[in-house]
Amino acid sequence: MDKMILSPQQVSANSPVGGKALYLYRLIKAGFPVPVSFFVTFNAKRFFVEYNKLNKPVADYLGAIGNDKGENLLLLRGELINRFTQAEMPPVLVNELGTVVSFFKRRDIRKLAVRSSAQSEDDQRFSYAGLFESILNVNNNLAELTEAIKQVWLSAFSSRVAEYTLNHEVPDAWFQMGVIIQEMVKTQMSGVFFSIDPVSREESTSLIEFVDGHVENLVQGQVTPQRILVNHTNERIIDAGSLNEKIARHLQKVLQPCFDIEKLLNCKVDVEWAISDDQVYILQARPITGSHMEDIIWTDENVGEVIPDVVTPLSWSILEPITNTGFRRFVYKIGVKNYPAAGLFGLYAGKVYLNQTAFRKLLRRFYFSDSEKTSADEIKTLQRLFAVLRLGIYSLLLPGQIKRFRMNHRKQYQELSFRAGLNVKESMQYIRKQLQWHKKTIEIHISCTILAELYYQFLSNLCRRWFTDDSMINADALLAGLHAAESAESGRVLWQISQLINKSEALRELFVQADTASLREELNLSKDGKAVLRSIDAFLEKYGYGALHEFELYYPRWWEDESYIFVTLKNYLINKQDFAAQQLQTEQKRRQTKQAALQQLNFIRKLILQFILRQTKIFSTQRENIKQDFIRLHNELKKYLLHIGDILRKQKIIEKKDDILFLKLEEIEILILQDKQKKSVQERIVTRKQKRARYSQMEHPKKIRQQGKRFFPLEYEKAEGNKTLAGIGCSVGITEGIVNIISKPESFQYFGKGEILVTKSTNPGWTPLFVLAGAVVTEIGGALSHGAIIAREYGIPMVTAVPGVTKKLESGMRVRVNGYTGEISILETMKQI
Repeated sequence: MDKMILSPQQVSANSPVGGKALYLYRLIKAGFPVPVSFFVTFNAKRFFVEYNKLNKPVADYLGAIGNDKGENLLLLRGELINRFTQAEMPPVLVNELGTVVSFFKRRDIRKLAVRSSAQSEDDQRFSYAGLFESILNVNNNLAELTEAIKQVWLSAFSSRVAEYTLNHEVPDAWFQMGVIIQEMVKTQMSGVFFSIDPVSREESTSLIEFVDGHVENLVQGQVTPQRILVNHTNERIIDAGSLNEKIARHLQKVLQPCFDIEKLLNCKVDVEWAISDDQVYILQARPITGSHMEDIIWTDENVGEVIPDVVTPLSWSILEPITNTGFRRFVYKIGVKNYPAAGLFGLYAGKVYLNQTAFRKLLRRFYFSDSEKTSADEIKTLQRLFAVLRLGIYSLLLPGQIKRFRMNHRKQYQELSFRAGLNVKESMQYIRKQLQWHKKTIEIHISCTILAELYYQFLSNLCRRWFTDDSMINADALLAGLHAAESAESGRVLWQISQLINKSEALRELFVQADTASLREELNLSKDGKAVLRSIDAFLEKYGYGALHEFELYYPRWWEDESYIFVTLKNYLINKQDFAAQQLQTEQKRRQTKQAALQQLNFIRKLILQFILRQTKIFSTQRENIKQDFIRLHNELKKYLLHIGDILRKQKIIEKKDDILFLKLEEIEILILQDKQKKSVQERIVTRKQKRARYSQMEHPKKIRQQGKRFFPLEYEKAEGNKTLAGIGCSVGITEGIVNIISKPESFQYFGKGEILVTKSTNPGWTPLFVLAGAVVTEIGGALSHGAIIAREYGIPMVTAVPGVTKKLESGMRVRVNGYTGEISILETMKQI
């Protein structure tokens, strides 16, 4: 039998070790300073699979991907993970790994890096960056090295890889996985060298990015690197004077091997490097091909409203596959075969971003304007007509599908709701079933979102063409006060509870004066107080799934922390508001606007307007309602996860039950099945908590440019001294008031009636605050964002997509918000008040 673990001296150009390993082999052969390395061949994984009789579960899983049987993937992956993690390393492989361990020990190398090297991982046809595992700081002993290799192999069957392969015709050989076992270099600083500036694409300029510590911190966006330009002609740093002398000396030492690698590979290169004890090491190198230089612009628009903060590993391991699967299935139904390689949703420095490049390219299929056409992606008129026709037919069929889906979803919610007393494996079975419904729900939700956006644009264009600006007839006015969004109900019900409290002077005083922590106890002391508590408990029973961060499981739901409800009721009592009259007035105004619009149109135009308006109403409100269905089931999912976390806590595997949120779903499945993994779990959780804390302190860019697997934050927009700010008017009306910038839930209790709510984004958890607001202004969102829909429901002006508004305005300023034009005018500054 051929050796399955090769030293660099045993590797040839045809060795089955994967693209990444072959590039390292070429560098080692040419004498470049690469850390001590060994290469595990494809044959090792194949032998491991055959030895443990895993051929069938692997074949079943790959077959499900190939036939797009997404509904079976979770079950098949669970079976595969179960079998894979319990499998033993064949004795012949154990012997070869033992030789590697001994080799490193003789050189006093105690820590190793174990990295993937798949069949085509650096192939210019596919973008695999970040899909496979790299495990760092592995202790140099046989047990830990064996487990690390198995984890790298197993990453070929992760949900992310499955999602990628569902969207691309990748060869089966892709799942052949080589592994690099490498000395873990203790680095003083590390970075990446680009022999062509990836931002300007100026070939005469190269670029170095560097950070303190490991290069993974840079690649994964954990820290913001320093960027230094290099003259490609003379191979010198362009402005060395701006650097610390020691750093400049280190970087100049890095340049020579990097330029030599460019000459060796005879192409532009991307090189990862590290410095340890003044010695330069080359960790990885690959060519920069045309596909690697292709631009993708990522933005936090749209997703920033739903997932505004850093996500935990568990939330992202759930959200990423269901969101990308949902969008992929939608575009397939309307005739788009090629889903973007990078997906529609991605992660940078812990924050979720939208692939703006792919999203706009999709929408351009349905517009006939030449304003955004380019020679590279121009679509013929006939293709556009076909796309619009297919979309139109789908939009007519979808309302019926929505009705049937929601009925089925309610039944599934009852069947899949949390059941106490289950063991870990039983709980995981319920979680897998919930995730299958999550995928279906998000698919319908995304379909409604896209159709709502398109029909809203049609409606807006008709209003601009058929009515004068003076008539105040526009899409937002025609969509106000519909009372159809279920997410608006929580604010209405809480306001009704406040009216019940207001009937008793003693209760009102108690709510205004008492501390929220003791309020429930004090309410229980009186008959009237108990009646109010019953109303609050009924509210929590129906709406307790709500949260200020609805998709992120890390934050408490209302049933977990009722203080937000008490604070909101207190605010309603202090700031008396005739909310019912406001609602009635909004509804009447909408009806008058619609009547005025129809009176100005001929018969044909009336039919067109009514059809477009009806479709816009359906998709914009059902988009919100279906998302509420998702959040309700997501709440039950969290209960199961915390239940598993509590069991693991009792087993002393993790310290607190909510520590489980810092593990990925697949890691939890492996943890349940494999005792060997349990000892390192809490250490991993602590590291990820620290990482999340760092991410949370970062000021994330609004937009990022991706080229290959590198990310380049675009410049933040600088605040200007203009007295008028502009955004998108998405709920009609003009009002003046005092700015109150709300960035944290703790600030909700300081919000007064008629104040202008200014924040980065809102979600359904903010709905009760809208009851008091005179107007709402946000940095993120659009005309069909949750905030816009609720503002129209409640009849208050709203302007969204105002760049940097939370920095350009200050609490205490007096402003005028124009929901028609999207303008915010500063009337008085803080100093003038």
